[in-house]
Amino acid sequence: MHQANKTFRPFLLLWIGQLIAVFGHGVSSFALGLHVYTLTHKATAISMVSLAAFLPSILLAPLAGALADRWDRRLLMMIADGVSSLGLIAILSLNLMGQLTIWSTLLAVSFSSIFQALLEPAYRASISDMLSEADYAKASGLVQLASSTKFLIAPVIGGFLMTQANGINLALLIDISTILVTLATTQIVRKRWPGNFAANKQADSIWLQVKEGTSYLKTNPGILYLMIFSTCITFYLGSIQVLIQPLVLTVGDSQNLGQVISLGATGMLMASLLIGWKGIPSAQELKCLIIASCLCGLFIIGLGLSNKLQYMTLAILLIFSSLPIMTTALETLMRFIIPVTIQGRTWGMLSFLSQLGYLVAYLLAGPLADFIFDPLASSSSHLINSQLGHWLGNGPGRGISFLFIIAGLLLIASSFILVQLKPIKQMSHQLHQ
Repeated sequence: MHQANKTFRPFLLLWIGQLIAVFGHGVSSFALGLHVYTLTHKATAISMVSLAAFLPSILLAPLAGALADRWDRRLLMMIADGVSSLGLIAILSLNLMGQLTIWSTLLAVSFSSIFQALLEPAYRASISDMLSEADYAKASGLVQLASSTKFLIAPVIGGFLMTQANGINLALLIDISTILVTLATTQIVRKRWPGNFAANKQADSIWLQVKEGTSYLKTNPGILYLMIFSTCITFYLGSIQVLIQPLVLTVGDSQNLGQVISLGATGMLMASLLIGWKGIPSAQELKCLIIASCLCGLFIIGLGLSNKLQYMTLAILLIFSSLPIMTTALETLMRFIIPVTIQGRTWGMLSFLSQLGYLVAYLLAGPLADFIFDPLASSSSHLINSQLGHWLGNGPGRGISFLFIIAGLLLIASSFILVQLKPIKQMSHQLHQ
């Protein structure tokens, strides 16, 4: 216990730095999404920006994971935060000169994403570096708590800033400033807790280490199935992330949108605090994962059936409250099973596979809403009006609601399929032993 307390202090400092960074990223991301939607009035534009933010990091995740097993993980985190800030500076500069376009925004966001790819594998592997197994669930809860600030506080501030003159510039300045603080805290931890990364510098090439991470998944189907399930979850959540903005804007304005997301995210905050305090019951991680996933699916269906601001807020609150439980259960299962020495490249593969769900969602959600489901839900559509109109209502945003209902049903079905797989049953038995 003494050792756990001793190693928890530098982790807390590292976590505080990332908490500040997540807040800054949340403000700028929310404001940038609103800025793009205001210019185009198309959900597809939001999808394109989201895709630019994720595609480079997805493609580079396996390589970033191998680097996290080979080099100083805290230094990689500093490189990720520091260099990626140049993309934000470019967007700010172009906007101040009146030359910011959709395409220049996409280019700058993609540049930042390339270097942000280094962050997640290094950060998550650092947690296993610094903590004992008894603290894994609590640490994961705190990581989810930090993530909740992106939805809890940042949208309110971002929504308010976008009602002001030059609001997008202020949002970008906030993000750049928080990165400077994060760099300082990470450097303190790097000196105070350098880790044993030197022991991982092998003669093998980086590409061979990437291959080893892939081979590990092939020989451990339980881990692979969990990663595939994570991909399904991110696909459903990515669809919500893209489409919740145009859906809420059909019944409110940008400030309402920020308030809805922030109030809804209190569920994520409370669940993260509870997990950070109590953790997850020992050997019950898989059970918690399945229950939380099924409930999340029901809440997504509820969001699809909501046509008033207060109902949307309640649905998002319930959806967000289930996310920390799902994520913590998944991460804890991984940390118990995967050796620490290869967790960097394994987290890289997890990031690659899970982010594919976001990638597909960002590619498809906007166009599906704009060109298929919204026209389907128009006044001329017999299917929606006569068969589903009683539940969905009619008018703008009802096609998006139909998509949410489908996503919720698929998440529930995916959960039942996962728990029936033989490797997952064997993993559950192993944990109980």
